[in-house]
Amino acid sequence: MKIKIYGLDDCVYCKLILHALKKANLEWEVDRSNLDEFNKLYPGKEYPSVIIDGEFIGGAPALIKYLDAKGLI
Repeated sequence: MKIKIYGLDDCVYCKLILHALKKANLEWEVDRSNLDEFNKLYPGKEYPSVIIDGEFIGGAPALIKYLDAKGLI
């Protein structure tokens, strides 16, 4: 599973995303610098966001719902 997070350092929702991924014992990559890339790939989508295997998942609430549905948390 390839997980990429587009987020910021001091963001409450980013911290929630990282906490959920740690709880699920998953590895991820954080991209803090490519907001332009994010906007090209996912126009109009929220930031911070999680992309799993190329699929836009969404922000923290959507990630938690996704992980719960997969039985990971």
